[in-house]
Amino acid sequence: MKISFRTYNVIYALWTLFVLNMPFLKELAPTLSPFVLVIVTGLLFLWLLLLQGLIFWRKTTKLFSIVLLITNAIASYFIETYHLGLNKMVIGSVFETNFFEATEWLGKSFWLYIGWTAVIPSLLILKTKIVFSPFKVKIREGAFILLIYLMGVLGIVLPNRSTVKIYLKQYFSLRYTFVPTSYIASTFSYGMLHLKKVDYINTMEDFSQTKYGSLNKPSLIVFVLGESARDSNFSLSGYGRDTAAPLRPFLKDMVVFHKTESCGVVTRVSVPCMFSAYRRENYVEEGANSMANALDILAYAHFNILWLDNELGCNKVCRNVKTEFTCHTRDCRDDTLNKALMEKASTLEEKNHFIVLHQRGSHGPRYDLRVPEEYRLFSPYCEREDYTKCSTEELVNAYDNTIYYTSQSIADTIRLLEGLKDKYHVMLIYISDHGESLGEGGFYGHNGDFDEAPYEQKNVPFFMWIPKETQKAFGFSMKCLNEKTKKHQSQDVIFHSLLGLAGIRTKVYDASLDLFTDCHD
Repeated sequence: MKISFRTYNVIYALWTLFVLNMPFLKELAPTLSPFVLVIVTGLLFLWLLLLQGLIFWRKTTKLFSIVLLITNAIASYFIETYHLGLNKMVIGSVFETNFFEATEWLGKSFWLYIGWTAVIPSLLILKTKIVFSPFKVKIREGAFILLIYLMGVLGIVLPNRSTVKIYLKQYFSLRYTFVPTSYIASTFSYGMLHLKKVDYINTMEDFSQTKYGSLNKPSLIVFVLGESARDSNFSLSGYGRDTAAPLRPFLKDMVVFHKTESCGVVTRVSVPCMFSAYRRENYVEEGANSMANALDILAYAHFNILWLDNELGCNKVCRNVKTEFTCHTRDCRDDTLNKALMEKASTLEEKNHFIVLHQRGSHGPRYDLRVPEEYRLFSPYCEREDYTKCSTEELVNAYDNTIYYTSQSIADTIRLLEGLKDKYHVMLIYISDHGESLGEGGFYGHNGDFDEAPYEQKNVPFFMWIPKETQKAFGFSMKCLNEKTKKHQSQDVIFHSLLGLAGIRTKVYDASLDLFTDCHD
């Protein structure tokens, strides 16, 4: 088959616009009148012609066409299936994921979609002979298309400046769903984050340490870092189904916070943010990576720090402390963390310890794989990678099973700590990194833009277990701490509360964000 480059460029642009950008057009259509929609669609078509004209040259057309087809198809699938906007945070998560997590998202429907939208067209491209116009003709055609495009854009924008400004503000997130410009621009923005110069903040400045109460033996604090657990489905926060039943025997010594707001809605933001001195509103990724975080400061204060990980890693939080992965496959459950902790417990030195258990928790899309069969209490449950095809009941049941199993895992950790009370003042803190959407408003999983993310992705379960011996030794007032559960909290309190718990003061320490500061008898 032989066609001119002009015809090829038009066909390719039409395929990109009306097939691979169908998710975008479905979101765009209800926001515009039919007449304006036709004009905007025409301008988008011209934009694609211009973009392709810049990329497709005699020796690069077929290679770049196929690469762009595949990346566009992958982007389109995730936008359509998971209602995902491809902003820089999502792109960052793509670059920082691992093989085992990535494969869970690639189910049968993914390969079928890639097959008909990218693989088959790519085979046709390979069999097609493209006849190129002379260079001067291509430049003239490109200039003509650019002129029409600019006239169209200016013809809409200039007479309707205020309306366009309001529209762009209201539907700002739409730009993250148009391929290929969405992921190209977001990849560039993500790259610029790592080139940005950030002033170093000395979090150790003016370091001092005091002791609370009458600590006659060392402390063992276990910090359980959850994954994708949302407060909405945690029964200790009022959820109708008893997903936290295993924790009820320990409730008398627990402080349960409600509607705690995360620092981000992706792990790569929320985890380093909560352990840093930054608040959510001024969090800077490169800044967090360049300063001493809570673990570093605790280590400086002679705590033995250990990070046990059953997830994807610590997003550079544990870069300076001892780290061990309890599993290297996609099939491990969070009981591996307790097994590792039990093994360590018998060899711990008699000094202060701070141990992080980073759970796999409720990580999607295969919620069912996170839970052993004996703890899959709620059925029928979803067992698919493309979980948007499951019914709401199946999806919620699968997710609730993960919350129940998380509660069971934490209950097992508490029992383990109870057995160490003769050697240590023990304590457990649990908080999830971010929440999760289960189809509410068309959202699934978790997105990357905090301001646009729904409630379910931002609010996380957060509680502490402080046995009576530890309460007495530290002089904690449980009444005071429980009063604080009536106020909305956020992950901003983690850094300052951990420092406060260890009696540490530095220049960046903020007593107003320390949950313990005024709760001593």
